Amino acid sequence: MVYHEIRIVNGKKQNYLVSNRRSNGKFIKKSKFVGIGDISKKKIEELKKEYEKELFLSNKYEFLSKEQVNEIEDAKQIYNKRIKELNKEEFEKFENSFFTELTYNSNAIEGSSLSIEDTSLIVNENIAPEGKTIREINEAKNHIKALEFIKNYKGDFSEEFILKLHSIILKDISERFSGK
Repeated sequence: MVYHEIRIVNGKKQNYLVSNRRSNGKFIKKSKFVGIGDISKKKIEELKKEYEKELFLSNKYEFLSKEQVNEIEDAKQIYNKRIKELNKEEFEKFENSFFTELTYNSNAIEGSSLSIEDTSLIVNENIAPEGKTIREINEAKNHIKALEFIKNYKGDFSEEFILKLHSIILKDISERFSGK
């Protein structure tokens, strides 16, 4: 997260944008000078967004070009803007639909025979469709639980996080390997 910091140097107000990030258990502070004197709140917000994007693009991505990373970041900003325009009920409906479709598509890739309608019955109404295996039903339920876990997770991306996700995904499917 980027914040605005004002420093007084030789009696002059200097404006900086500051980013604090954690890396390998240590905090790294980066700052960028953005001007002297008063700067409007609107301009500061614009500069903060630009700096956040600049920091994001400065990361090295092994399999993506800077253009691809930039395109992803632009899409993310459009998504976030549109999401903010939704009221609570619209957002919940969108998220429910998105999670259902994501669960259906993810499980279909893995060979599940569940249709989108079957998946919706399982994850939204807790109804088991006829002729579907317990494994497929649990895969759909667990996928939704994993998405909820990710959505609410506040920690770092770590081995512990991945193992917890793995244990959620394999609950009542493969207990022997779950979380290992």
